[in-house]
Amino acid sequence: MRRPLAVPALAVLASTSPYSACAQGLGAGWVFGGVPELSRSDVAGNRSEPDLEVAPDRFGPFLLASRLAVITGYDGNVFNTPAARSDGVLLLTPEMALSLDDPRRTLALSVSGRLRRFANQESENSEEFRLAGRSGLPITNNLSFALSADLARRIEPRSSSGGALDAREPASYDRISAAPILTFDLGRLQLQAGAGYQRVTFNPLAAGDGGRLSQAFRDMRSHGAKVRLAYDLSGFLSVVASIAGEEHASIRPAQGRERDFRESSVALGLEGEVTPLFHVELALGYQDRNYGNAFYRDFAGASFSVQAEWYCTPLLTTKLVASRAFRNSGNPEVPAILEDTLAISAYYDPTRRLRISGAMEMRWDRYRDVASEARRSRIELQVQYRLDRHVSVSGQLYRTQQDVSGARLVNPYTSLGAGVGIVWTP
Repeated sequence: MRRPLAVPALAVLASTSPYSACAQGLGAGWVFGGVPELSRSDVAGNRSEPDLEVAPDRFGPFLLASRLAVITGYDGNVFNTPAARSDGVLLLTPEMALSLDDPRRTLALSVSGRLRRFANQESENSEEFRLAGRSGLPITNNLSFALSADLARRIEPRSSSGGALDAREPASYDRISAAPILTFDLGRLQLQAGAGYQRVTFNPLAAGDGGRLSQAFRDMRSHGAKVRLAYDLSGFLSVVASIAGEEHASIRPAQGRERDFRESSVALGLEGEVTPLFHVELALGYQDRNYGNAFYRDFAGASFSVQAEWYCTPLLTTKLVASRAFRNSGNPEVPAILEDTLAISAYYDPTRRLRISGAMEMRWDRYRDVASEARRSRIELQVQYRLDRHVSVSGQLYRTQQDVSGARLVNPYTSLGAGVGIVWTP
């Protein structure tokens, strides 16, 4: 089965997700708990090294893999405010994955967590977790069924979503989702039909005056469907077309501020290897969002997503990402933020044990119902060294800056940070 085209603005239920890795600060990068999202596994940044990979433990027909990362560092602006307050931070990120060792079908379950503790600013202490499952089953030679489900608690980045500026703690929310997909593989032609369901509920916040700030007006229940058609032109490059529809309903809206809306989208693009050294995923589309509440402004316009990877040399990979998508807003007057993103990354593997990455990202957030815009930039450098197949050490440096024009729905701020960590794979 081909990998679905990654189009955040056009994916079913994507616009309801309020969580973004941007501006997460220490520990957000791939060195501290993951791998880059590259299309190939044999290139710099994502290359498999069998002599340095740990084989999962076997329990009958199942394989168990686990990992624990411990990170400590310095956050130069804990609250992401103009008057920066720095602090030390400790992160624990355990992960465990159980999968069925069967080439005919897929069955996998994973659980991960993120425990964050600050030396002085205890209000920023947080716990996150995610329980995810996926399964895949061939029905006939040309037809297969897949199902994925997700249960998670997440922490929203400070000053990145139009939330309450006087809150004494970061916003947290619970998410449950599920998505079944049918895939018809007819040789050069592939048809996918999928549905999705998602429910997001926010927890109340502690206010600066000692009270509680309800975030229930952000709670949403969503469902939708998507059809995707891919035609293989050459064995390497495919034309992809998709159409999607979604319906979103507020669960506990503030009086007169229901965020119910319907959204439809179409997209046409290319996916695959343009040359042996260049992979591209490109989609151009049209998106239409209509709110049931006349207080909020509807949107109709172009949407896009671009991912390009260039394997410059066997030791160097570069990647460019550009996209337009909607994000949930934490301001009662603004239901959604139109977000444009441009990111450039480079991955350099000078030796089998040493990996270096650098990234530069720009995001433009426009609040659709008020005259406000936030421009956020981030520069990051990460280094990882594998001591042996079980232990690797990592380091990270980053700088984030956010400028705001118009109404201040989020804070302008500058943040510098650094961290070191160790990843243990039993």
